[in-house]
Amino acid sequence: MNGRGQTTHDYLAGVSILLLTVLFIFGYVPGVFGSTGMGVGGVEQSQADRAATYLVDAYAVDGSEQTLDYNGTGGIHDELRSDAGWNQFRERTGLNSVSASVGRPFVNVVLVNSSELNATGPPTPIDDDEGRHSYGSEPNLGQSVATSTRVVRFDADGAHHCNPTCWLVVRVW
Repeated sequence: MNGRGQTTHDYLAGVSILLLTVLFIFGYVPGVFGSTGMGVGGVEQSQADRAATYLVDAYAVDGSEQTLDYNGTGGIHDELRSDAGWNQFRERTGLNSVSASVGRPFVNVVLVNSSELNATGPPTPIDDDEGRHSYGSEPNLGQSVATSTRVVRFDADGAHHCNPTCWLVVRVW
């Protein structure tokens, strides 16, 4: 007889138990390794899409595709920076709906120069003498948000902001 005992069988049993333990931990405890935040649902995504589509349609310059009226009377910047214009936007896009179980969603609209896009962080709004072109509340850092983006241009009043285009970013949470 060999004095080493059943070394091969002991090794195989030990490795098998170790692998089963690791698989159990990764399979049945995903919350430890996953994200702690709740994801956004289809409702928030459809609200963001509806709001972005409304903004492009409502502020479009006649005869120019994807060109928005910027700061003229009734232009996108002129309207969204006022409380009355912001509330009208929320009302027309159905973002003021409240029920017994669901509160009014938070909304943020940002106008971003496409040459300033940052793939790793939140969108940086256009900032000039008229202020930051970010309307509504800002989401908390790391918060899950539904985002809808449209590529747009501005009419002559705002053309200097877009080089060559701007992004209209709508975030809902």
